[in-house]
Amino acid sequence: MLTRFLLRCTLTVLAGEAAPVPVEREPRHHVQLRNEVIEVIHVVLPPGESTLFHTHSHDRVAVDLTRATLVLQTFGQPEGPPEPTVPGSLSSRANADAPVTHRVKNVGTTPYEVVDVEFLHRPSTRTRTPAASDVGTDNPSARIQVWRLSPGETSALHTHSQSTLLLSVTRGRLTMLDAAGHPEERAFEPGDFRWTDAPSTHALRNGTASPLEVVELELK
Repeated sequence: MLTRFLLRCTLTVLAGEAAPVPVEREPRHHVQLRNEVIEVIHVVLPPGESTLFHTHSHDRVAVDLTRATLVLQTFGQPEGPPEPTVPGSLSSRANADAPVTHRVKNVGTTPYEVVDVEFLHRPSTRTRTPAASDVGTDNPSARIQVWRLSPGETSALHTHSQSTLLLSVTRGRLTMLDAAGHPEERAFEPGDFRWTDAPSTHALRNGTASPLEVVELELK
């Protein structure tokens, strides 16, 4: 398999295409956070532009932030059909089993913005508490819970037994209440995130006059 992959890379270079690069080296992919277990990558792709071919080698979750129209192309294959994106849509892949090399072209009239979360290591053991909200998607490395809060609404108090990334899909003010009810308020823009490197218990309150959507990616 590796020999065939290298051969395709060689043929691509001979045909005038750049060879595939790891996702974190693709120019449109900007690493916002990297630690021992997770890598958070922010991507903005203007209309009419395309990424380079790049390889995802880890389990991952992508969270779309804008409406756009994309064409995806797997390395060595023809382009796929146009696909619309919607803010808040989730894509989960178990790429640690089979790395994926592709490129993304924005064929629409609006910028495409997405946060790509790569889980650098699969857990050897898993300790999980019950989900407190809708489970948006799942892969061998993480569970993703979705919170859609009306203005002034507060979620149930819930516990994450593992480290968690909270990512905002919409703009707003979010208050996190700990187990004792102590508040921590923060303004979020789409794509802003908060990493908690420990088990945690909290509730989430929407402090804005419009609906607020956030996702919580909890390691397994």
